[in-house]
Amino acid sequence: MNYDPRLDGAYSQEELMKCQAFIVFSHAEIENYLEKVARRIMIEAKARWDKHALPDRVIIGLLTYRRNELTSPPDDIRNPTKKQSLNEIVNEAVKLQGEIISDNNGIKTSNLSKLLAPLGVSDLEVEEALLIQLSNMGSRRGDFVHKQSKVSIRNLRDPFTDEVKDINTLLSEIRRFDEKLKIAGLLL
Repeated sequence: MNYDPRLDGAYSQEELMKCQAFIVFSHAEIENYLEKVARRIMIEAKARWDKHALPDRVIIGLLTYRRNELTSPPDDIRNPTKKQSLNEIVNEAVKLQGEIISDNNGIKTSNLSKLLAPLGVSDLEVEEALLIQLSNMGSRRGDFVHKQSKVSIRNLRDPFTDEVKDINTLLSEIRRFDEKLKIAGLLL
C-alpha cells in the first residue's frame, strides 16, 4: 500500500477503501492460484493415465470422489459399454472435477477440500496453519464484499500491522504447501 502506517489508526476513507481493495484482490489472486494448482494436478495425472493407464493417487481420488454412479464390470471385457469402460469412467471423473474447479468461489477449508481432496491431496500435505489463514482471509473478504455497505474503522483491521502481515504469512504457508505437493509427487 502506498501510504504511511498510522499508529492512531486515523486513515482517510480513501486509504481504508484501498486496504479493502487490497484484501479483496489478494483473496482473488490466492483463489485463482489454488484453482490453477488443482487443475494442474488433475491435468498432469490425466496425462499420466492416458500414457500409461496406471492409476496413481490422483486417479484413485477422482474415482473415489467424482463418480456419478456405481457401475458393474462389463459382461464382455473386450466390448464394454461406455459406462463400463475404465477409460470413460476416468474421463468422466476428470470432467466432473474440472467443473468443480471452474465453479469454485472461495478459499475457505470447504473450498480447498472440494478442490484438492478428490485429487489425492491428504492431511499430510495440508497444514492447519494454512487452513486457518485461508479461512480467516475468506471470512474477511466475505465481510467486505457481502456484509458492508461502507468501510468502517472498527470493522477494518490496520492494513500494516494486521492485513499485510496476515497475507505475507498466508503466502509463506502456501509456499510450504507447494513444497509438500512436490515432495508427494502431486506437482512436478
